[in-house]
Amino acid sequence: MPTHCNVISYGKKITRMHAKFLTVEERKDLRKMHHGEKNRRVADRIKAFLIADSGWSYRDIAEALPLDN
Repeated sequence: MPTHCNVISYGKKITRMHAKFLTVEERKDLRKMHHGEKNRRVADRIKAFLIADSGWSYRDIAEALPLDN
């Protein structure tokens, strides 16, 4: 099990979010891509990966970003 793990409980269902699944280089590349991305929809999707890597729950990401399915 990764060293960074948050446990989120939604009623009876428990979801584990593992932080830091991206390498340092991947985070750096994604930040660079996010900064230069003109399409806001694509930029939001990149941001979703970055904040998931920091340990946010899927539910929190969905509430914070205007992502569609």
